[in-house]
Amino acid sequence: MLDYKEKTVLEIAGCTCDRCRQRTTPDEFEFHEWLSVNFVAGFDSIFGDGNVVSIDLCPRCLQETLGNWLHITHP
Repeated sequence: MLDYKEKTVLEIAGCTCDRCRQRTTPDEFEFHEWLSVNFVAGFDSIFGDGNVVSIDLCPRCLQETLGNWLHITHP
């Protein structure tokens, strides 16, 4: 006999670009090219010890801000 327990799962409903404020949902193709960065700063970090650093960028803002340093290759 199988026993079950309830489980709550969070699912992403959408994302807003922190730069241009464009919003998208997982149903839109562009959603899968968004960049999300989230980390905890370490000891003596320029971001402050233990601070949480995060940003969400749409593909256009990613290209406009970091395009010169992105390495884009063909598969």
